[in-house]
Amino acid sequence: MVYLYRESRKEDRVISFLNLFKAKKKSNALVFVDYEHWHVSIYKNYASRPEIKAWKNALDQKYNIVDMFFFGDFSNSGMRYDIQKIREVTNNVIETQNTSQHYKKDFTDFIMLDYIYQRAMSSKNIDTFIIFTGDGHFTSVVKFLTNVCKKEVVVYAVRDCLSGMLKNACTHYEEIPTSEDIEKARISTVIQYMANRKNEKGARRYVTFLSTMEAISEKYGIDCEEVREIMTDMLQKNYLRQERKFLPGGKQLKALYLNEENLKENGYETAFEIKSTAPEKTTQKAKK
Repeated sequence: MVYLYRESRKEDRVISFLNLFKAKKKSNALVFVDYEHWHVSIYKNYASRPEIKAWKNALDQKYNIVDMFFFGDFSNSGMRYDIQKIREVTNNVIETQNTSQHYKKDFTDFIMLDYIYQRAMSSKNIDTFIIFTGDGHFTSVVKFLTNVCKKEVVVYAVRDCLSGMLKNACTHYEEIPTSEDIEKARISTVIQYMANRKNEKGARRYVTFLSTMEAISEKYGIDCEEVREIMTDMLQKNYLRQERKFLPGGKQLKALYLNEENLKENGYETAFEIKSTAPEKTTQKAKK
């Protein structure tokens, strides 16, 4: 009987702990996104596009998102293309177009900073400020939020584009894409290039591993060795296949093809649906 009594008490303690864990509330959060940083930096560094909805879904797992704001000069055709995707997660799209003949990304920063300061002073029920930017100009407002307002500040930024000062000032930070995201983006880039090329008028009948690697490197500004590594990995995973083809004059080559069935079975369906995802090129540099 003593044994049973003790076992019952232990179970009660476990159940009580689990109930406390389940009852823990998510912190109320406001989200501010420097979309120019996200859009330009992730394309320039990883030849990819922002995964807006997936990121919002990940935030929802951790926080109670009270409101979310996206800031940027959406006169850029590449960014304008994404407005519909942004509106799937929020209607707060703040246009920061600067009508001056000389483009200045800082204009977006000033407007975004003003929004953050206003919300910091008026939102007493907010526990966490989530700021997506890598720009060191935001260091002061982050220090104000943490030291004066006693708020948690989480900074998200594109990997390798996060200011060291901002990194040290926030409560914690996360960089995207992850290594898994980078691999998937690289594979999607190869898929999109080869799928689009197949539909181009006047395209060569056959492409090879080498010609495809060089074309992707030139088109997206990715180092040839990186493209070689990802394409070699795709061959090993049976995402790509090669077939020997005989040409007039006794010549032959190994033609390269997408193994579409295998790619779609492994979650790359959407890569075939997007015909052209490259944002408009810009002279803006990703800030550190």
